[in-house]
Amino acid sequence: MIYDEFRLQISPDLKQAGTWSLEILKCPIPQLSGPQGAPDAPFAATDLAILRNLDNFRGGNLLKLKAIGSAAFSAVTNNAVRAALQASIAHAAQQQHGLRIVFSLVPTEQEAGPVRLSEIPIEALYEPRSNFLAPQINTPVSRSLQAQPDRDALALTPPLRVLVIAASPTGLPPADIAQERAAITDALANLVANRIVELDFCDPPTRVELARRLTTKYHVVHFVGHGGVGRTGSDPSPRAFVFLQDANKKPDSLDGESLDLLLRNNPSVRLVVITGCSTARLPPAVEGVPFAATAYDGMAQRLLGAGNANVSAVVAMQFDLDASAASAFSKAFYSSLVTPGTTLDEAVTQARGAVMSALPVGDPAWVNPVLYWRCTDGKVFDVHPIVGAELSPDVEAQLALLNAQIDVYRKNLDQMAAQPPDIQAAMAGLRQQMQSDIENLVTQSGQLLGHAVRLWGGRARVGEILRCRLTIRLRAPAVLQSFRVHVVHEPEGFDWVAVGAGSNAAAAPLSGLAGNVLTVAIDDVSRGTRWAEQEYEIATIDYRVKSATPPTRTIKLRDLNVTTGDPTFFRALDAIAFMESAPQ
Repeated sequence: MIYDEFRLQISPDLKQAGTWSLEILKCPIPQLSGPQGAPDAPFAATDLAILRNLDNFRGGNLLKLKAIGSAAFSAVTNNAVRAALQASIAHAAQQQHGLRIVFSLVPTEQEAGPVRLSEIPIEALYEPRSNFLAPQINTPVSRSLQAQPDRDALALTPPLRVLVIAASPTGLPPADIAQERAAITDALANLVANRIVELDFCDPPTRVELARRLTTKYHVVHFVGHGGVGRTGSDPSPRAFVFLQDANKKPDSLDGESLDLLLRNNPSVRLVVITGCSTARLPPAVEGVPFAATAYDGMAQRLLGAGNANVSAVVAMQFDLDASAASAFSKAFYSSLVTPGTTLDEAVTQARGAVMSALPVGDPAWVNPVLYWRCTDGKVFDVHPIVGAELSPDVEAQLALLNAQIDVYRKNLDQMAAQPPDIQAAMAGLRQQMQSDIENLVTQSGQLLGHAVRLWGGRARVGEILRCRLTIRLRAPAVLQSFRVHVVHEPEGFDWVAVGAGSNAAAAPLSGLAGNVLTVAIDDVSRGTRWAEQEYEIATIDYRVKSATPPTRTIKLRDLNVTTGDPTFFRALDAIAFMESAPQ
């Protein structure tokens, strides 16, 4: 959809302490722009407390939600602003456009009143003529900390790479992280099966492991678990934070500044999603005195601070989000996010609608997500069209079934490896049969896809060399120009040894190793000739096996980029390696 923009700045009134000033910075009717005076009324702390207590909305309470939405509208607008907004909505509709509504919140060191500006539930805005604004695709509602957007979109050809951090430390209220992980995995299953999204989990969810994971390129970091605001450790200043785990599974609070520092080392991370509770809130008052904080002190606000060089947008939560709402949000959000031409606020709005449909009327869960961003043209990612990548529902179902079967076989192999040596020896034939079955299932998956790049695994004992073949399968003739991919192995299981030319390659590929990430690059792959429809071996990669625990490991292909004479989408198939202990 094409969007016009209505950008309203809310800032402290320098002439009258403790009050706010409104200014329309951008409007599809230019003559309506400019200073607009003060909001109608403050937002009551009692309304905020009611909204944050989910017990008040069990089964839905539409009347109360409308009352809170109306109060929020009065707290951030006045009659002049509301008239300009209604005129802008009508003007955009005449042009068959939507109207993007952005609230630009100016940081302030001290705020008057019991409710801070950032805590007003702007996402709940309600006006009888327009109903709730935020869940309507024609009027997406979002927030900014800048007067104008200043971050360009990152060009992206799927897959979108997502790192999920799911933590439930001991000593805190129990969180069903297994259910949360399953919900996200299920929500993204079709996207993952079709290589539109790649999903990794940070296991274990420790600070050390997160730092290690962030040496690999990701586009989105998604945190699931406990979040909060308050003092941590010996620091007297309250901060917003999320809880990771330490080596003993005890809480390890990670504040916004620390997370910001970690993300600076991974410039591809442009979007952070935090489904921990309270992650969009600012720190509370200290001993009855409002903490002298800027709007950058919340997790979401801190990650979009002026000095941050990477993150362009943050989706965080105003209060608790239950598992069913989180699942509905994630599925709709990521599906929309990877659709070419979709803006970020449009994706969040689609997700709000999905949450609203999944829960009783009057449940405020759809109000919960807060989008802070600083993106130009409404996009954090400029998703390139996926040519020829759409699969039929039947093919998607077949791929999902094959992946499920592979997972079952791998779990059975893990269980066999845990048996005593004499039982393992007796089951050797069954183990080899299961390995063959997995290889056949992976091959069947490849045959269902279009153009594909595959890393073939194999079998080897500890100390032996495992040779993996890197191939390109063409479903239609093509001139292959350039090829580039990152091959990521598990350092606990392998040592990289060498890269060589494949049987169909004219020369050995260029390569470079950084940690456990091997870069393989080939220029002028087909030497200007149009290769026929078949499979071609373009490189071999040798690893030395270090460990047979677990008995199967995955060697992953990441950041695949194949350039042909015509726009073509290639899917990547990872290698599955089978390891056994060296003979005694």
